[in-house]
Amino acid sequence: MSEQREHEDRQLLVAWGAGDRRAGERFYDRYFDVVYRFFRSKVPAATQDLTQVTMEALIKSGSKFQGKGSVRSFVLGIAYNVLRHHLRAQGRDRLELNGGAASCEDLGLGAFELIAGSQDQKLLVKALRRIPLDHQIVVELHYWEGMSSREIGEALGVPASTIRDRRTRAKALLRQRL
Repeated sequence: MSEQREHEDRQLLVAWGAGDRRAGERFYDRYFDVVYRFFRSKVPAATQDLTQVTMEALIKSGSKFQGKGSVRSFVLGIAYNVLRHHLRAQGRDRLELNGGAASCEDLGLGAFELIAGSQDQKLLVKALRRIPLDHQIVVELHYWEGMSSREIGEALGVPASTIRDRRTRAKALLRQRL
C-alpha cells in the first residue's frame, strides 16, 4: 500500500471517529471488502453481521488509533477481536483458539462454498478450513491481502517472527491436507 493511501486512510479514520459522515463512507467503502473477506471464509453464516459489528467498532475506536502500524492492521486487528468475541459468545473457543489447535472445521463454523473458481481453488479453501484458525488467518492475510509479517503481527498482537513460523507451519499443513 502506498504511503499516500496510508496517510489518506489515517485521516479518514480519525475524521470518521470524530463524526465526519463522508469520511466514514469513504473509509467504509475502502475496507468493507477486506473485512467481509476476513469473515467469509471463517464464519459464512455470520459474515454480514460480523462485518457490520467490525465497522461499528471502528467508528468507536477510530479516535484511539495512535498511528502505530498501518490502518489495515488496525482494521483487521479489530476484525480479529470481533471474531474471537463471537466464538467466545458461541462457546466455540473451548478448543484452544489461542493455542492454535482449533480449525474452522473443529469449531463447527459451517461450510464455506466457493461459488466460482477452479477445482484447485475449492480444494485449497477446504484445506484452509481444516488447519488451525490462527494459521488460516495468517495465510489469508499474507496471500489474499498482501500483508507483511509485521502488519499481520500488528493485527493479531503477536511478533512478526511468530507470524513467519505460523505461515511456514501452515504451508506444511496445507500440503498434508491437499
